[in-house]
Amino acid sequence: MLLLVHVMRSGKPAEVKLSHSSGFERLDQAAIAHVQRAWHFIPARSASDTVDSWGEFAVTFPTHPAVIACDCQRTGAWNSSLSRYPS
Repeated sequence: MLLLVHVMRSGKPAEVKLSHSSGFERLDQAAIAHVQRAWHFIPARSASDTVDSWGEFAVTFPTHPAVIACDCQRTGAWNSSLSRYPS
């Protein structure tokens, strides 16, 4: 899925919109909530000042049971962190 994120000068997401759905509304909503709650960005710069900006980020979920089980064994708990491609 792709999320469109409005990043404030502080690096916090101000608004998160769905740009391209995963095809599953519950996953889409979980990704949006996670980004709003847990992600922090390096803000964009204009000259020496930080500025608000918009960016599009790909979000993936592990869907294969072996991936989730492996992660649980490694961390002791299910890891809900989301992967994203660098901007």
